Parts: sequence; C-alpha cells; structure tokens
Amino acid sequence: MNILKIDNLSKKYNDIQVIDHFSMELHSHKRIALSGPSGEGKTSLLSIILGINSFDGGSVLKSDNLHYLVVFQDDRLMPSFNALKNMDVYPSRFAKPLALDILDKLRLSDVGDKPACKYSGGMSRRLAIARALYGCLILHETKPDEPLLLVMDEPFKGLDDALKNNVIEYVDSVLTSTGATLLLVTHDKKEATALGCDFIKLNRQ
Repeated sequence: MNILKIDNLSKKYNDIQVIDHFSMELHSHKRIALSGPSGEGKTSLLSIILGINSFDGGSVLKSDNLHYLVVFQDDRLMPSFNALKNMDVYPSRFAKPLALDILDKLRLSDVGDKPACKYSGGMSRRLAIARALYGCLILHETKPDEPLLLVMDEPFKGLDDALKNNVIEYVDSVLTSTGATLLLVTHDKKEATALGCDFIKLNRQ
C-alpha cells in the first residue's frame, strides 16, 4: 500500500534550489534511506513531508490516518522533564511499564529519573529515539490498522559503536514488530544497511 507519493517536488530558499523536481513513492512496511551529499535537501524534504515547511512546486500525497513518529536532528526534549515525562506523548494513555522497558533496552534506566538537561549528548539522543519508538509501539497497539511512518534524521549521531549497534538492533526489532515504515537520513551507509534500507538518492540536477 502506498502511504506517501511525492511528484515533481521543488523547493528553493532565496536563489538556492535545494530540491529540484524530485519524485518518490513510499510503500507501507518499506525502509528507505535518503542518500546524497550535505546540502542536497534531505532534511528539507523531511520537513515538507511532515508539513513543517512549504514547497514551491509538485505535490505530496499522504495516506489517510498516517501517523508520524519523528527523531529530528536536534533532540527537542523538555529539559526540566525526566525520561518518562519526555516520553509521555499520549498522556491520556501512558503505558509506564512499556516506557520503562524501552529505557532499559536503550540503556537509560540508570538515568531515567534525572531531568534531560543533565543528560550527555548520547543520552539525549537515545531518549529522543526512545520517545519515537514508544509512539510506534503505542500506536501499533491502539490503532493497528493505521499506517505508521518513523522519520529519523541522523538519529545515531554522537553514539559510540557499541551503543549504536545496540540502538540499531532495537530500532530494527520495533520496526519489525509494528510494521512501521522507515524514512532515514544518515551519512553512514552502514547504519542504513544494518536497518535493511533501500537507498534513494536526492540530488539536484
């Protein structure tokens, strides 16, 4: 099932063309990595898909009831909140045991009570990932027939190799169990390969 179709998309900032007539289809359960040099519009494309940025030409068609879970380049945590409060994205139904399990899987259990402002860069990164994966798992449980799109923009930056491998393994397991579609931006092809991604090149003409 097609959950996203981009046709002839263009985006310019002042006189700089960052996306030039780009087309892509994204199918449910697929894993896609956007490749290309820095400055080629990958983050801009994600922002357009998420409805954060406008575009100049072309079209973006999305499946009805499509849910986005996002790991941005910056962590976007609430600095005074601890890990559980930062993960409480659906306050009407907060599943604390699930959140604690995710923190354990991402090796954050020992700092879970600390405010995010006390976290190192790598801890903050893992908490941002934990929040998105919590959303995937909760939505899959509560709305199993509705498509999920996990958008990750350089999600593993700042993690050492051992931690990175652990996090990638857990992300892979959540994607498999929920059937979520993945749209990944990374400069490390090994990360994308480890997650089983197909590559789509975003390149200005």
